[in-house]
Amino acid sequence: MDYNNLQVLAEVSVTLLGFSGITAIMGRSRFDQRGVTYRMQGLLYISSLALAASILPLVRVPILLAAIAIAVLSSAACIWAAKIQLGQSRNEVRPNPFLLWIFLPAGVIVTVSLWWSILVATEHLLFTYQLLIGFCLLLATMYFLRLVGSAFPGNDTSTND
Repeated sequence: MDYNNLQVLAEVSVTLLGFSGITAIMGRSRFDQRGVTYRMQGLLYISSLALAASILPLVRVPILLAAIAIAVLSSAACIWAAKIQLGQSRNEVRPNPFLLWIFLPAGVIVTVSLWWSILVATEHLLFTYQLLIGFCLLLATMYFLRLVGSAFPGNDTSTND
């Protein structure tokens, strides 16, 4: 197994987690506080998921056990996002529907492909495992960009975006 890729992915995850702290300290946003909380929770959860997925094989956890743990956590993230999208959340946050309809199906597909690799096609396990880490980093970057973008004044006066 090539651990260099996982080390780089772990470093990127730690960087995103650090930037989330900087974003939290900035504290100013043109969005409603519930939207900022939603994005911060998403950024922290997804960055932590990518970090855990990157580090588990580096500390000699067998890739199959690491993949099962990460697949469970990724499934929980998909359920959380679907709950938000379907309006079942008591938080009443309305995220950007375009982004949610892009990232939610993609997240479900990547998570299902990881489960498929765990259960049936174990020869593709490392590829789908790294694919899930990459997707998590892409999603975390989107959360981060939306958080940073909310700190700058703009023409958008949306309360929940």
